[in-house]
Amino acid sequence: MSIFGIFIYVMEFMGTVAFAISGASLGIRRGMDLFGVVILGTVTAIGGGALGDGILGIHPPSALANPRDIIFAIITSILVFTFSYLKVKAKIPLKDKILFFMDSIGVSIFTVIGVNRAFAVARKPNFFLLVFVGLATGTCGGMMRDVLAGQIPFIFRKHIYSAACIAGAFLCVVLWQYIHPGNAMVIGGACIFVLRFLGDYFNWNLPRIDVPENDFKKLEDD
Repeated sequence: MSIFGIFIYVMEFMGTVAFAISGASLGIRRGMDLFGVVILGTVTAIGGGALGDGILGIHPPSALANPRDIIFAIITSILVFTFSYLKVKAKIPLKDKILFFMDSIGVSIFTVIGVNRAFAVARKPNFFLLVFVGLATGTCGGMMRDVLAGQIPFIFRKHIYSAACIAGAFLCVVLWQYIHPGNAMVIGGACIFVLRFLGDYFNWNLPRIDVPENDFKKLEDD
């Protein structure tokens, strides 16, 4: 395996573990049992990559062809559940920022992993395809996690989630032409990570319309 291949392997491992922790943590907070926590952690870890593979015509998705990432996600989810169970028994509060921190790591890594996969697989990768596959790979696992947990996905409601991913993927694609791909991925991923934390710290959000609750109920009734 080449040095770049090892780099990609380590990145995928880190992203898988981070996303599994974020999914498992949300499952625990939503009161799911061990099975539910494992499913949520696993779906979060492999969902975006599977969708990205589908867009690129990779069948079966790499996570199913080689279940390595699924095994990592399951083990990580079980460990998170066990650790959280022991903390609750010891009356130690669970940290609120773990979900956000791990989700930020996972999104940053898998967005640039998606860009790399699009470059490697697509016959004629255009700019839009590269950025779109990066966005889908980075965000769709978290979207599936949020939907399964019964909440509006973060990407649709707070902290410039999608804008940060698009900016990082855009930067990664541009730099790909001028520097080593590994460096382009690190810089693009770091861009996403920093923008997400700045968005959280300064409470940056894209514009939205706050519909009064009564009006929203009327829309549902109609």
